[in-house]
Amino acid sequence: MMFKDGNKVGKFYGLLLMGFIIMVIIGIVLHNSKMSNHIDIRNLNSLNGVVVKVKADRSSAFGELQDGRRVFFFDSDNYNYKPYSLCKFLNIGDSIIKHNQSDTLYIYRDEKEYYFVLGKSIGE
Repeated sequence: MMFKDGNKVGKFYGLLLMGFIIMVIIGIVLHNSKMSNHIDIRNLNSLNGVVVKVKADRSSAFGELQDGRRVFFFDSDNYNYKPYSLCKFLNIGDSIIKHNQSDTLYIYRDEKEYYFVLGKSIGE
């Protein structure tokens, strides 16, 4: 017999599985609580504001506007710009506009206009 005490091995794998499940549940709860504090800009009819805080988080970004609204920027890419990812492109002080019934976010910085189509890649 290879294992003299198979019960210990079973307990170890059981505890390992329980730990994994607990970590997944904690991750989901933390993610949902972060998302509930922010508005997904894809769900807004229109948006007009100035970015006062922005924090990239994996392939998306969380930000705050001058009027106090907290927004979630879904990842979008425009390969015509460097950096090409919206979450890395956004800076504090950028003016942003999203028109009614549009999926395009316009960013104004240093008297120049930039745009990203939300959830899509441009110029790839």
